[in-house]
Amino acid sequence: MLAFSGCKVVYLQAKSEEGTKLVLDKAKVDEEKFVVVRAKNTGAPLYVHQAKENQYIALLMVCTHKGCEVEPKGKKLICPCHGGEFSNTGKVLVAPPKSDLKRFPVKIEANELHIDLR
Repeated sequence: MLAFSGCKVVYLQAKSEEGTKLVLDKAKVDEEKFVVVRAKNTGAPLYVHQAKENQYIALLMVCTHKGCEVEPKGKKLICPCHGGEFSNTGKVLVAPPKSDLKRFPVKIEANELHIDLR
């Protein structure tokens, strides 16, 4: 775990990762405000959290402005390169980015989160 401005960043390892499917333990995600997962096929980590009951969000942590890796700070993702800010749903809050973070579909199956990395 790393600490950022009073928020802990929890890195979670996937239960499995095959092709374009990443599987996470739902209970481990539910324990935290968010988790960061390093996936083999994305080239950058994913920010995963529960948006509301039975709805999860998985975002690629790459700024859409110049490709820098964004950092979680509270309920925002901040680009350290040019000061862009995104909400925890991936929406641009502060320019220079003009487009939202890439979002991946998440399905709940049993006690697992299945993320489609396409």
